[in-house]
Amino acid sequence: MALVVGTSPSSEKTSQMRFFRWNQVDQDWDMIDSLDVGIGSVGKFASDAALLAVSSMVDARDDVIETSLYRYLTPPKICDEGETLMKFSLLTDARGKNIDWRIESSNETVLLKKEDRYYDGRTASVIHELCIPKKECTTLKIFDYGGDGLCCSQGEGSYVVWLDGNEVASGGEFRWYEEVRVGDCDEKCGNGTLPFRMELSLDNQGSETKWSLARSNEAILELGGIYPDDTNGIDVKEVCLAPEECHVFTIEDTCIEGFTGILLNDPECGLGFDVGRVPSAGYRVSFDGQEIGNSDGFVLNRQYYIGNCPKGCNDGMSLLRVLLRTDQAGHETSWAITAENGTTLMEGGPYDAYSMVADVEELCIDAVNSCTTVTFFDSGGDGMFGNFW
Repeated sequence: MALVVGTSPSSEKTSQMRFFRWNQVDQDWDMIDSLDVGIGSVGKFASDAALLAVSSMVDARDDVIETSLYRYLTPPKICDEGETLMKFSLLTDARGKNIDWRIESSNETVLLKKEDRYYDGRTASVIHELCIPKKECTTLKIFDYGGDGLCCSQGEGSYVVWLDGNEVASGGEFRWYEEVRVGDCDEKCGNGTLPFRMELSLDNQGSETKWSLARSNEAILELGGIYPDDTNGIDVKEVCLAPEECHVFTIEDTCIEGFTGILLNDPECGLGFDVGRVPSAGYRVSFDGQEIGNSDGFVLNRQYYIGNCPKGCNDGMSLLRVLLRTDQAGHETSWAITAENGTTLMEGGPYDAYSMVADVEELCIDAVNSCTTVTFFDSGGDGMFGNFW
């Protein structure tokens, strides 16, 4: 059976399909025939990959064939006993600079990673093969710093994974991160727990971003940040959580520009995923594969309650939420929430000096039948938007 894709007749520019067969004796490819066609790409003439065709301009030298697919004319890989052949193909969208990938063993050793340079304005196609242990779990990790995956806002990119010639995974629509696990893989979470995942794409002010995952009793399970500046990196964290318990994920950015790169004197903060200044910056959190939040509309500090958590306030009560960001003289700032009779219900501060601190607190109050007062204090006399901003 023969297949030729992407050919079109042309009187001005002619391509040539060159047919190769693997020579087991010489351990090399022999060109056995050629065919002049229109502008073409690649043809495959045998399911065992022992016979391939590559397009090039007529009379072009073998070492300057104008196609990235020429590199795939490599000997069929034969794996040892106890191994399986993993084949991975990737087609980028038109923003190839944003794409990165690697394949890791069960102990996170990098087995294979991106080495070619992908460019913007055109797609790139790659295929790789490697032998992996049948009794271990191997993971393919794909990153897109643009936050739009391989498909479909910048073109229809995709990936496919095969094991011993059988397709086991494919896709292309994701945000910053996609993961494929193949081989002898256990479930990530056991004993009734479910996976929580955070995907965080940093702006160029990573030192302002941090996050935490805690139990409802404030016992910290995981911490992240503060990150290096000018890296625009991606951080992915997965934790197994018991759904019958309550956990709180908190993320904050202490600078006014949040994830957007907006200058400090801009009153807006944290405008989410698709801001033109830094389109790759933002976050996404999910529990048991379902998204529970993202950075749309992010401002300074946000919390997510995961699992079996109390649902707001009791009947007749209202939720009061206080969000505070200090200036660089946080040691001058404090606050208090008091009831109508003067009883202090909650208070906070002073905060650290020479650091801009974000704080968020919540309290259930009777907003209908009583008066509650929130008071802010600044011992320096310049408020929180003054000389030490």
